[in-house]
Amino acid sequence: VVSMLHDKFLSTLDNDDMSFTPSHKIMMPEDLQEIYINVGSDDGVTRDHVLEYLTKTGCVTLDQIQKVRVIKRRSFIQLPGECTGPLINAL
Repeated sequence: VVSMLHDKFLSTLDNDDMSFTPSHKIMMPEDLQEIYINVGSDDGVTRDHVLEYLTKTGCVTLDQIQKVRVIKRRSFIQLPGECTGPLINAL
């Protein structure tokens, strides 16, 4: 499944097109951070795709992911700060 998702959604993107960076600070608890990836609903990505993709890294569990928002060209993920570094490195 992961291979099919990669082939369908990510294989045509260059690594430069997929940035994994902290988004601007918004109102959320201090122990949470929000990151985003440059794929979204325009690319056919859903919330379930994002959750599966992130948990396959082994760096984060479903319980740790607080919120996922998928918009046209980006997906935003809120998770504990201690998870963001290892997750970004894995992605």
